[in-house]
Amino acid sequence: MSQEQSKIAGQIPGIMSEAAEHLRSLSQTNVKLAQANTKLAHEVRVLKLAKRMEDRGLENGLSVDEKVAKLMGLSAEKVANIENAVEMAAGGFNLGTIRNDETEKSSSAGGSDDLENYITSESAFGA
Repeated sequence: MSQEQSKIAGQIPGIMSEAAEHLRSLSQTNVKLAQANTKLAHEVRVLKLAKRMEDRGLENGLSVDEKVAKLMGLSAEKVANIENAVEMAAGGFNLGTIRNDETEKSSSAGGSDDLENYITSESAFGA
């Protein structure tokens, strides 16, 4: 072996050691970035779910931010279950309201009341 080859052969262990250290460093960085990516993906998923819940009229007593705060602590599996439940929930419309109207209503000459007016008007048909 020539002197030049011996010199190169002597550098190989040092180069291999540096390469191993660099690979370990890159691996640690990759793990940290993967964890950050998972966390951000969870946040986006929770934000979308909270917005979908808001659109469907679910958990009306909470603001979107409060819904996000409650959902953030849940595991990805539980969030997936809630997503499925929200999609199955019939929301986005109001079936009606109940009110106690204490005032007496005198019927008009035609004998119509609020219910009859509603049914005979076009508003009952969504117009």
